[in-house]
Amino acid sequence: MVDFLTEILNPYKPFDLELIDLNALLGHKVTVLLARNENKSQQFKVLRVSGNKITLDNRKMDDDYSYFNYDNEVKVLFYYKEQRFAVDATCTFSFSKRLLILRNRITPLNRRRFPRFNISSKVEVAILPKRNFSTEEIVNFKWFKSDTVDISSGGLMLTIRNLLNSNSYLIVNSNLQEYLIPEILVAQIKYNFRNHNNKSSIGMEFILNEDKQKHFSESFFSSLPEELFKYDKLTRDLVNAKLIARTQKKK
Repeated sequence: MVDFLTEILNPYKPFDLELIDLNALLGHKVTVLLARNENKSQQFKVLRVSGNKITLDNRKMDDDYSYFNYDNEVKVLFYYKEQRFAVDATCTFSFSKRLLILRNRITPLNRRRFPRFNISSKVEVAILPKRNFSTEEIVNFKWFKSDTVDISSGGLMLTIRNLLNSNSYLIVNSNLQEYLIPEILVAQIKYNFRNHNNKSSIGMEFILNEDKQKHFSESFFSSLPEELFKYDKLTRDLVNAKLIARTQKKK
């Protein structure tokens, strides 16, 4: 069976809708464009997902909302794992609820630079203090334990019970050395939302040694332990190759 990774490595090629988990859209907004006039668009909040049917918020948002009521052909735009997708659908009303009935084929609108891989591994994260600290102090930080949902050479996703602020910087302590990812490194939260299990899904991006000056003042990062910034562009490329090779061996 073709998996999500295989399809998404081929940018812009449509693939089967069943390869993604639409439940990830719950509580989030999707953009709906009228197929015969893409200047007519609305954003709706997703209230329920059942198979290829999505129940939307019924609230009136502006005068164009009536275009999306009765058996209109539409195009639905949404984000899934930080990538934008489009899928054709029918927008209709059923039992006073606005529904999207999605077609079976979905199209990526941009290619993920670093593909993610469904690898579960123990990981701990701690908020990076806004002060100088030594390597010895790190063990005394407040650590949140979790398991990775997926990883890439550019970052990882995990779920925890605590809701952390978006754009916060974290220290990541992982057991991913078999993929050449350092035991400890710095990452930044790129998205953070509550999932249906009332846990926080957190997507984070690793901070490269070459990019640390874009995120921190020189006086700050120069005072931090050097171990935090061993991850660089060369290592990232090696990690990406290692992850891809692992997947190909499993096929």
